[in-house]
Order: sequence, then C-alpha cells, then structure tokens
Amino acid sequence: MALGFEPVSGRITVQDGVYQQLRHALMVGSFDPGQVLTIAALAEAFGTSNMPVREALRRLAAENALEISQNGSACVPVVTRA
Repeated sequence: MALGFEPVSGRITVQDGVYQQLRHALMVGSFDPGQVLTIAALAEAFGTSNMPVREALRRLAAENALEISQNGSACVPVVTRA
C-alpha cells in the first residue's frame, strides 16, 4: 500500500498523527469507496505498530468516516444519495 504517509514524529502522539493523516486522506479522496484498509498494511505504511492504527481506525469509525468489520479491517463507506 503506497499511500505516502509520513512517519509520525513531533509533539503529538503516534495515534493522533496516524488519525490526522488517515482523516486527511479520507477527506481528499485518497481511498476509493468500498476500499478495505487493513491494520497491518496501514501500520507498515506508517512505520508503526498495530495499536496506534487500530485506535485511529476506531476513532474514525466513531465519526462514521469508516466502517469496521468483525475481522478488524476497515472499509471506506460507499456514499449514496438519500
């Protein structure tokens, strides 16, 4: 998964850095609707462990920006007209 994420550094937590970059990527359309995002692939892309990615995905799911499946992967929602 070559998404061009930056390793998290500086004065924010790793979890917050992962969250901010994923949120931005979702907002600018870096992911396709219906695309599955795995914790392991994202952790590798960020150069971090699974835990900060898992927590960032849960946070984004709580904001309805992602859908979390039972196996722990996340899916970019498909937006439809109401």
